[in-house]
Amino acid sequence: MTGFGYNVNGFGSFPARGYEIEYISVAAGAGGGGPFGGGGGAGGVLTATSTISSGAELTVTIGAGGAGGTNAFGGQGAATTLEGAAIDNLSSTGGGKGAPWAGTSSNRAAGNGVGYGEDGGSGGGGAGPISVNPGRGGAGVSGQGNAGGDGLRESKPDGTTARVPGGGGGQSSAGGSVSTGETAAGAGGNGINWNNLNSDTLSKFADGGGGGPTAAGTGGAGGNQGSGGAGNGSNAPANRGGGGGGGGTSGGGGAPGLNGGSGVVVIRYLSGDQLGTGGSVTTSGGYYYHRFTSSGTYTA
Repeated sequence: MTGFGYNVNGFGSFPARGYEIEYISVAAGAGGGGPFGGGGGAGGVLTATSTISSGAELTVTIGAGGAGGTNAFGGQGAATTLEGAAIDNLSSTGGGKGAPWAGTSSNRAAGNGVGYGEDGGSGGGGAGPISVNPGRGGAGVSGQGNAGGDGLRESKPDGTTARVPGGGGGQSSAGGSVSTGETAAGAGGNGINWNNLNSDTLSKFADGGGGGPTAAGTGGAGGNQGSGGAGNGSNAPANRGGGGGGGGTSGGGGAPGLNGGSGVVVIRYLSGDQLGTGGSVTTSGGYYYHRFTSSGTYTA
């Protein structure tokens, strides 16, 4: 016999109390290509809400960011996953590689991808290419991110050639493409401000990296949430899922691309008391936040 929320026959054996969690999985960002390289694409982002009961375990795997490329594509970002029997499993896709000025993208037909950014959670930026023009940005995964911007090669009146790369895609907008006559590289796409919070560590993720600077112009900025690497020489910060900035020119030669940022998982719930363990635990606005910057387990 049961009644009033307790088990009469069990004498003190109460049903597990469920509570609602909101969670976000951010994959790692890709490295920027170099030289004349497109910005790395941001890691893909997935969010969900579930009700879990005491004792439930959720397994977190955090993806590593892609390295910047030296005369090569940047490294692809790795996936981040959050899995458990009690929730909707999330597997977010790593960011797409930023392209260098020469070299064929592995996910496009040979001869038709010189300077093309790779596909990913958000796509990598296209380079200022050596031959095929423009250098197309890679595609993003629907629901996780956006495409990288296109780079451009164009002849200048003085007989020189300008190679201006595009920015990597971000979670909420595409990477910046380059138009004829522009000398500034494309900016990285904007990321996400999860639940419209104002905390960098809890809510601002997945910006694209800016395209690399050229001899005649500037590098593109990272996305506006502060987690993408700028094309003028900054790696994406750790555990934001941002793409790395593209490599530009250095003393007349080529500079390498910059590194993408590792992924992150955040679980939050509204409560006056801590209801789970795992990750780095903080409180804000009545919520408890469990932030995973490395792989681990959340236990309700």
